[in-house]
Amino acid sequence: LHSTSRRQRQMCIRDRKNKVSVIIPIYNVEHYLAKCLDSVINQTYKNLEIICVNDCSPDNCSQILEQYAQKDNRIRIINRNKNGGLSAARNTGMDVATGKYIYFIDSDDWIDLDYIEKMVYALEKSNCDVVINRSVITEKSNNSVRYIHPKSENFTDNTIVGQKDAIQKLIWNAWAKICKKSFIDNYKLRFPESLVNEDLYFHYISLAQTNKIYLISDSNYHYLSRNNGISNSEKDKDINCLLYTSDAADD
Repeated sequence: LHSTSRRQRQMCIRDRKNKVSVIIPIYNVEHYLAKCLDSVINQTYKNLEIICVNDCSPDNCSQILEQYAQKDNRIRIINRNKNGGLSAARNTGMDVATGKYIYFIDSDDWIDLDYIEKMVYALEKSNCDVVINRSVITEKSNNSVRYIHPKSENFTDNTIVGQKDAIQKLIWNAWAKICKKSFIDNYKLRFPESLVNEDLYFHYISLAQTNKIYLISDSNYHYLSRNNGISNSEKDKDINCLLYTSDAADD
């Protein structure tokens, strides 16, 4: 895995073609949703089940989803009948997912076009339960900034990371991971629907169940820094704030 060409990745993936369930929770993102969906439907890895969970969004997200579903039959629209927030929307997506692997993306963010291909390749070659991709770019109104959690700067990419180090020192956001669905189902992993920092909770309870955690830094997740996101309450999307909450939890 240390020096793999795109051709090698494609050969590996062509032999398997396991479906990835991409879960997208949606609330009040009409100005950002198209960019997110475009980045998913145009992935180089094509065997996707794109689960769009509409969490009673009050804007034009429903119309946008219908337009995209008409042109791409991989899109499944799930309309919740009650707003439940980010955790509830993700759990709804997991409840209906049929892919071998599960990946989450926030509906106001986007990913490079080969992002899922590289995540799947790492997952299958390493035979791990979870792959964490620490390649994140924070997108603000006037600039883009690459971010690496300060505790993980000395880690080597393309290696299995010990459980304790992974829990305490790696990025814990759900969108930085791809997981085997069998692993999620075996331990009945779900997001808490009554707690804040749901990604941190999911990070801890999931990684506590496995020593098979693989780290890469390949292709980019683009994290849009803004307010008023997926839930009814204001979603603080400053990645530094989120990561330092993790530091406090470690202490």
